Amino acid sequence: MLFQLFDNDESGELDIKEFRFLIKKLRLGLTDDRILALFRTIDVDNGGTIDDKEFVRLFFPLIIMPPTARLVMRRRSRLCRVQDLMCLASGL
Repeated sequence: MLFQLFDNDESGELDIKEFRFLIKKLRLGLTDDRILALFRTIDVDNGGTIDDKEFVRLFFPLIIMPPTARLVMRRRSRLCRVQDLMCLASGL
């Protein structure tokens, strides 16, 4: 799993250093400020790390959302640039 590949200390969570490395490897072109903002958005429990559930919500939001939220997400995601994961994480 992608999450485990970047969980270098095998803690079951990604800290900001591990997350930044993951985003850089994906070559999304995000600045460090955008990466930090994305990290804070994904870290919904404000624990300072991203666990596997928070991570899955980022990359697979339509799978875990109720059907009504999926419809809204599909309509609004058309406004987002494909490269910019901030749109997905912010729940646009």
